Amino acid sequence: QNKLLIPGTCKRKIYGLLEKPSFPAPVPQSSYKLFICGRPGSGKTWARSRLVGQEVCSEVGREEAVAGIEASILYWPMKVGGKMQLFRLELWEAGEWSVRRYDHILPACREGVSGVLLCFSVSDQIGWQELPRL
Repeated sequence: QNKLLIPGTCKRKIYGLLEKPSFPAPVPQSSYKLFICGRPGSGKTWARSRLVGQEVCSEVGREEAVAGIEASILYWPMKVGGKMQLFRLELWEAGEWSVRRYDHILPACREGVSGVLLCFSVSDQIGWQELPRL
């Protein structure tokens, strides 16, 4: 995994225009769509940004709400059973205000989803109690 990072930083390397790593031989690829959900301020945008190697705002209270849907694609090479495998992860996130206002946003995020990442703040008891509803 250290080969994916820029030396001396925690940032992922960018692999070119399409941000897809190039391999000398064809590598099998598996694609997964992951929907990140949780209450506002629970860290959804922070988690998605960290996973794709983007800069994140670390100041509490400086977060900006997501307007509509934000999707990021992450390529994660990994050895599985001694063979190289490339995982293509689509990370989808929707702002809660947008989900409540526009009824087409949540179905678009859930369509074809392979998994859900539930984000919550340990200091927000209401957020913890709402997890089963999400």
